[in-house]
Amino acid sequence: AVGALAVVVVAVLSASRGALLAVLVEVALLGLLMRGGRRAVAVLVAAVVAVAALALAVPATRNRVLGTSPLAGHTLTGRELLWRETAALDASHLGLGVGPSNFKSAIVAEHTREWQSKVGPQDPPDSPHSLPLQALSAGGIPLLTLCLLLFGMVARAGWRRCRESLDVNIPIAAGAAISITGYVIAGLVGLTSPGPLLLASALGGAVVSEAWPAKAPDRAAWMAVPMSVLAVVFALAAIAEIPLRHAVLDVARGNNQAADRAFAAARDLRPWDVDLPDVAAHAFVAQGLADGDATAITEAGRWLGRVPHELRKDEQVELDTASFDEARGQYAAAESVLTRVLADDRDNPAVLLQRGVVEAEAQSLPAAERDFRAAASIAPNDPGPWTDLSALYTEEHRTVEAAAAQAHADRLTSVPAPTR
Repeated sequence: AVGALAVVVVAVLSASRGALLAVLVEVALLGLLMRGGRRAVAVLVAAVVAVAALALAVPATRNRVLGTSPLAGHTLTGRELLWRETAALDASHLGLGVGPSNFKSAIVAEHTREWQSKVGPQDPPDSPHSLPLQALSAGGIPLLTLCLLLFGMVARAGWRRCRESLDVNIPIAAGAAISITGYVIAGLVGLTSPGPLLLASALGGAVVSEAWPAKAPDRAAWMAVPMSVLAVVFALAAIAEIPLRHAVLDVARGNNQAADRAFAAARDLRPWDVDLPDVAAHAFVAQGLADGDATAITEAGRWLGRVPHELRKDEQVELDTASFDEARGQYAAAESVLTRVLADDRDNPAVLLQRGVVEAEAQSLPAAERDFRAAASIAPNDPGPWTDLSALYTEEHRTVEAAAAQAHADRLTSVPAPTR
């Protein structure tokens, strides 16, 4: 009972329409399996009414379900654009996809002016927000085929278990099959992440599992070895979050040496995490630029040097490299990196804005103005380009234009942004 209530509360508070649809489908499947006459039907109808009432009672969820919040339409627009761009990306990589964990870097080449103006560069997608599309992106047709075959096997076993349970209490395997159905429905339109996938995998194992052979006790000992290794890996990965969090906080406080030691401790605990060096570099270079801290900039350079070669072309790594060059006054190098990023991620207003700042610092004021205006045209509701234009016009003694640009930035700042 507590678990069922928790499912409803989490689904409602998530404000995810896909999750709510999954819960309703799960309730319907339970109704097909339960045997209890009118009382059971009344319980299920009451459950549906309770889910609907709770969803309408929570303002954020109500606005998302009814489509009355700006974010509801924004989410639909962004999801439709993301799927369209992912389909175009996958069409060029049907053989083996773009590779695991490469979606975030590969999808930027597909972003159009429509994406930049309607969605923007904030929170860049690291997955297609759809299980089938993610399988196709990560491993092409072979991986998608394997996933479909696996799902078919689980669905077939789940259907058999559910039919067996029609005249008895619902066993754990049938309940697991219903849960997996809900997971798949939510996964068709929602964000995919390792946590729910691990749970779905455990439930899938419950669905397809058979009774353990009594004559094979040695299998348990054989399985204990890989399971122990996995347990150690997961434990180290979890423990590494502690020094990683302390490192980020130390950077913000200006404790660069302590932060460096904490990042190193996290790397020792999680040596397979190829993204960790750039996480450290990004923290140091962002704080160094904000505070003018030369020590933080030096630490950023050291961590950038530890980024694996295969990640050097990752957009975030290149942006951090450009920031590092900018902090050292190497404006030509920073501008070159940003121009290379824009060759793939065209019309990205954040990168245009960053290049404009670098050009302004290098006293290439006409080029900076062009980039600021380009960023403003792509992201017309962002006050950032107008604030930078005002600063640039002030430096050029164009006082009237500077005042107009700043006034426009102030008007945009006063407009509240939609909340999630």
